[in-house]
Amino acid sequence: MNLTNRIIQSGGRFLAVKVSTTREINKAISSQIKRSKTVKIKGLNGQNYIAVGLSIDKPLSFEGNVGDFFGALNNGTIVNLSGNARRFLGDTMTNGGIIVQGNVQRGAGIAISGGIIVIRGNVTGDIGQLARGGTMIVSGNTGPRTGAFMFNGDIIVAGNVGKDVGQSMVGGVIYVGGKIGTLGENSQIFDISETDIIKLRKYFKHYGILKDPVEFKKILPLQKNPIKASLIEPFNDLKTITQGSRTVTDQITRRTRAGLLFSADANYHDDGSRSIFDHLAILPVQIKPNKNINMLELDLDTKVTIGRSLIAPLVLETPFYLSSRGAGFISRASKMAFIYSAAKLKTALDSGYACYPDEREFSLKYGGKLIHQWNFGRLGMNIEAITSCAGIEIVMGNCYSGSLLPEIPSLKITPELRKLWKLPGGVDFFLPPYMLDFDVAADLKRHVELLKEVTEQKIPVLIKLAAGDVYEDTKLSVRAGADAVVIDCYDECNTSTLDITANNFGLVSLAAISPAVKALKDTRADKRGVKLLVSGTFRNGADIFKALALGANAVALGKTAEIAIGCTQCGNCNSNSCMAGIGTTDTEHETKFDWVDAGKKLTNFLNTLNKELKLLMVLTGCKTLADISKDCLRALDYDMAAITGTRLAGYDKTLPMWEH
Repeated sequence: MNLTNRIIQSGGRFLAVKVSTTREINKAISSQIKRSKTVKIKGLNGQNYIAVGLSIDKPLSFEGNVGDFFGALNNGTIVNLSGNARRFLGDTMTNGGIIVQGNVQRGAGIAISGGIIVIRGNVTGDIGQLARGGTMIVSGNTGPRTGAFMFNGDIIVAGNVGKDVGQSMVGGVIYVGGKIGTLGENSQIFDISETDIIKLRKYFKHYGILKDPVEFKKILPLQKNPIKASLIEPFNDLKTITQGSRTVTDQITRRTRAGLLFSADANYHDDGSRSIFDHLAILPVQIKPNKNINMLELDLDTKVTIGRSLIAPLVLETPFYLSSRGAGFISRASKMAFIYSAAKLKTALDSGYACYPDEREFSLKYGGKLIHQWNFGRLGMNIEAITSCAGIEIVMGNCYSGSLLPEIPSLKITPELRKLWKLPGGVDFFLPPYMLDFDVAADLKRHVELLKEVTEQKIPVLIKLAAGDVYEDTKLSVRAGADAVVIDCYDECNTSTLDITANNFGLVSLAAISPAVKALKDTRADKRGVKLLVSGTFRNGADIFKALALGANAVALGKTAEIAIGCTQCGNCNSNSCMAGIGTTDTEHETKFDWVDAGKKLTNFLNTLNKELKLLMVLTGCKTLADISKDCLRALDYDMAAITGTRLAGYDKTLPMWEH
């Protein structure tokens, strides 16, 4: 390794430290700041992820140029930089301050919710996209899309701003002292008030900005919910697309009663419909029975380990885990049922787009394992959430995304959540249609490295993809350093999905598994322990067995788990009037939901799935999960054989297209 000297000044003395990598520099910072009142680092040369995830009430100073994500996830530390910074300065910052004496490239203050960022030079691109609080001050100019998707906070630009300033903003204020390129949709210029002038003068005096506030204009949003007004019909009129038949709901409900295997009634298949999984048959082993398994106890190891080489790998005791919708999408009580049941099965719970404030504490109480999402919105995301979870999931897509639309209606955002997320009153929370701190495919690797840096390489990072170009996207995720790839599929669309995306967007789970498996094999990622996780409407142990046979390592249960706790697929999620108390944040409806009883039902359902899966392993002669393969299956029609590469029943071979 080509080591270079970095000089660290600690408490008035200089230390010559042999460091060159991000990890070495951050370790040196952590070590010295515990012993000194101040720390100064000289000689930086463009390293990424410097001073990330800090929550230390001590000042830090840096000299030199830094790379991407400098000061990201800052939670209270005052950081001074004498030099230039690249992209995504102060990304997802919640508190503290970052003062830069030089210039910055694009993406400063993305998803900031508190603290202050001061840039004494110019910003080549945007600043303050998706801001929900805090203050950003630029002495020079900024580029296009400054303040896009802004919800709250102040952006002060003493110089000029580029085009599309305030694009799709719904809250906050943008002050501009120079020329304004073009206004973005839903933004408008207003004259500055006396109150604004007083506020700006205080900032300018404190940070030495030589500009008269009287010359400034301010930019505010035109209306609170422009997307809803221009793109979709009112939420109260939205109707759910309920995929599948009553048979699916009935099968899941039945498994919640006792957690046991059961016999089929003569009239059980009431409408004769078939799931996509029913087009695959499982083959029994007869000539070579597995005699090493206790048939009565079904004593089989179904454990799945994600990030096996890490200090704290994520261990699932079953090859399935729960994937919930986030706070605001569903009630706190329903999430408590999910946490309780996941802990009982010693598996994990994906928190969805955001956690309720007490969700982590509740999970800790029952010994649960939470996977936090690093998603487009970053709701409630901070360094504490990242370092306290069992795994982090970078969400690049899901089965119901692909367009700019409100994700959480205003009527579902409680005062508690609004305060927690720092949102103005009366606005829907919507996600931009892409990751704002993301420019090229190589940035996926940078997000993985950022999250591994702030967690000191201890816990796994998963990458979640919509089931689109599965082969290429999986390869890119592997090269980015993912410990697991999660494919979110069409058949997992939930009840808040718009009609157009629910019926047309993405692939079903059985079509997505084979190309993902091929990508893992072609990159040899499977040999390194990278796991494949797949979502879908898994009704029973047989569905899970078939997914594992095709090559998945584990599956995510979302919609089926909601049905198990009482969801009737009524379609009232967006109206906040779910009578079951699940897809609602309305206190009157939520209090009708008994999370303890629901948690027990969900535990029964998961126990039944596990027993069914183990029973099928016994009957197919599979001693371990690794033994489950395509040889255990036959496709019952040509289409399924073509989609999955499974042998066609009768023909008893894979189709020629798969023989290469």
